[in-house]
Amino acid sequence: MIKLGILGANDPRMLVAVEWLLRHPTVQIAAVAGTNCAGNMMDDRFPRLVNRLKMPFLEISASQLASMSDVVLSFLPHGESLRAGIEIVNAGCRFVDLSPDYRFSNAAIYERWYGEKHIDPTRLGQVPYGIHELFQESFREAKIIACPGPLAAPTILCLLPLIQEHLIKTDDIVVDIKAGVRSLDEKPHPSILYYDRHENVEPFGVGSHRQHAEICDVLTKATSESIGISFTPHMVPMERGMFTTIYITPSVSVSANQIRECLLSYYQQSPFVRIVSHLPTTQCVLRTNYIDVSVRENGPKITLLAATDSLIRGGIGTAVQAINGMFGLDASSGLDHVSDLNKG
Repeated sequence: MIKLGILGANDPRMLVAVEWLLRHPTVQIAAVAGTNCAGNMMDDRFPRLVNRLKMPFLEISASQLASMSDVVLSFLPHGESLRAGIEIVNAGCRFVDLSPDYRFSNAAIYERWYGEKHIDPTRLGQVPYGIHELFQESFREAKIIACPGPLAAPTILCLLPLIQEHLIKTDDIVVDIKAGVRSLDEKPHPSILYYDRHENVEPFGVGSHRQHAEICDVLTKATSESIGISFTPHMVPMERGMFTTIYITPSVSVSANQIRECLLSYYQQSPFVRIVSHLPTTQCVLRTNYIDVSVRENGPKITLLAATDSLIRGGIGTAVQAINGMFGLDASSGLDHVSDLNKG
């Protein structure tokens, strides 16, 4: 069994991760570490875990957690996760990071968007970006994998094959995202309270969202193309789920059918990417690791429509796929159960 340590017990996504990982046939949760909860039992804090996981929260150092684990999954915020990750890798353990600390190709981009000096700059650009369907060949030997931002992942999945095949113009891409209140890879804050979100659609981070920079950086590095994207996310009144609409200008003589065939061919061996003929909805992918993508002609442009569950496909699912890739397991291991996860 693969011994997994979890770092960041106070993150609200942690419970979802634990419930999915308990069903993984090859992963065993070795320890869960976090502040402000040390000594408490997990099933006392989360009654849904009664008779499923009897384990105390531990307040231990990152290196101590590493000594108990084959791989550590971090839910810590940026900066904190970076410091812990260095300690974990130096202790000889592998590290899967849900923070943005290792997503960028160089320190200058990270420092511009996060306002902090990166203390491990030599690894930037070397750490695999954690979309299994695109970069799995680099996972097996990786010491660290940087999981993608939940807003960035669907856009990159849709666009990268099309840019590589020169099917679209890269300087005129418009991305519009509708995200549920649990779609943000950060701690809860007052703006996601029910009375603020009910009957309310609100744009955020227009022209300044950090995952806008992440998308452009990852696509540029992977394709060697200059990328021009207008990126507008909106928070909508649903708990989880994300709907991504991408408006692209095709290259000369490229049809919507060619776009569709490119995506079908690229992802034909990817069990969780479904290129569908119907218009996707968030309900169809709820509490699963699937991304449903459809292609439509739309005047002079072509529209890509993608639906994901922002907690699974946008976080926990990609982390599990990263662990699977690190240890040579099937991509779907631990992720192919759906019907019994009606609350996960």
